[in-house]
Amino acid sequence: MWECGGIFILHEEVDYMLTPKQNMLEVIKGGNPDRFVNQYEAVQLLFHPFMFANPLLQPGQENVVNAWGVTNTFPKGVPGSFPVHTPDKIVVKDIEDWKDSLEERYGVKNFNFNDILGTHVNRQESRKIAAIHCEENEKGEIARLQIIFVCYVEISDKNGYRDSCAYIPVDIDFLQRKMVLKAWNRQGVIEQYRADTLTDGVKSIMCNLFGVITTDYKINHKKVLYSMSKGLVDNVYNKIPAFNQIDLMQKCVDDFEQSILERLPIVHIDENEDGKKKIPQGVMEFSDEIKKAIERLVVSDYFFDRSYDEIWNMGIEAIIARIKFNDSENILASLSSQDSEKPIFCSKTFMYLKKSMEDAKLVEKLWVVKKRSRGKINIRYDATNEEYLGILIKFGVRYAEEDLDVAMEIYKEYESEISRKIAIGNKRQVS
Repeated sequence: MWECGGIFILHEEVDYMLTPKQNMLEVIKGGNPDRFVNQYEAVQLLFHPFMFANPLLQPGQENVVNAWGVTNTFPKGVPGSFPVHTPDKIVVKDIEDWKDSLEERYGVKNFNFNDILGTHVNRQESRKIAAIHCEENEKGEIARLQIIFVCYVEISDKNGYRDSCAYIPVDIDFLQRKMVLKAWNRQGVIEQYRADTLTDGVKSIMCNLFGVITTDYKINHKKVLYSMSKGLVDNVYNKIPAFNQIDLMQKCVDDFEQSILERLPIVHIDENEDGKKKIPQGVMEFSDEIKKAIERLVVSDYFFDRSYDEIWNMGIEAIIARIKFNDSENILASLSSQDSEKPIFCSKTFMYLKKSMEDAKLVEKLWVVKKRSRGKINIRYDATNEEYLGILIKFGVRYAEEDLDVAMEIYKEYESEISRKIAIGNKRQVS
């Protein structure tokens, strides 16, 4: 309460202000907002990659057909553009009968169609279907659908820009409930026609025309990549003879810890039931840090004078070349060994950050080197997008379909492991 010239003014101390999101929700719910909503302060506008290839119409542009086949118009004197819904302009006339729309929009009359050589695209007709293959089960139901899209792209070279095309195969397995889109980042392709933009456009067509519904995986892919990174590293470390002896040294670690705690005048210290000194939780996990130091010693010693190629003689099939993750303090860590003579798990930086990664249990990107009969292959797993998992095979490496199958099998192995752990956890919660 403030006193001013005989007038008492009440002043209430506010501990915090609502965030823009919270304030807007209070307005929507009829609650108690602490201020007026400031236009778009509470929201973030995100633009689909589709809009880069099909920008918004400007006043005066009428009857423009976009990559989805939808006709939009923006007559002068109206506030904005809108789709044209006349009978001759509707792309999907019946949502339950997309086969007719497929024939009308792409000229495909059946599910066993192949016209790769005769299918051409341009700036106006930027998406076409070149081939379709359908597999049915014993009941006559579609079990697998394979489609090849031809997409218009522009290539930049020493002579300027030129028109070209890119092929995007789509494979839908209805039994496994899985859709796989493949693309190749062509050299010289301009930014708006890169592989990720093309696949996003084709995915939109599959969702709008074919009625495919995708599920957000949120952080599940990141959990699997963490499990994969831990598994691949453990596979290597467990082949080091001295590494398997570390757990047998627990008494030595405990004795060393007690010796240090007794000799140093540490302020924050407790005692357990046996009367032994211990560091309170939250100060430092001293015993664990000692074991981590022993691990670094063992690993560094084993790989001290070994070359990169000698690693493969340990009987392993794959190693980690690079990793990217956010720790518990949301600090982004990216470690690489691609320019080093030793793989990432031999580096001191990785071993120091290994504890942070184990605490976070989430990995955004993982680069793996896989051994094969005709040379090694570099694979990148990308879980930054919540809608899908990205798998990239290093450019310039000759690979076949079985290489991609191997990359997916590695992921499935650790995905199944995560699923089993979740199922066991749920069972325990129920019981």
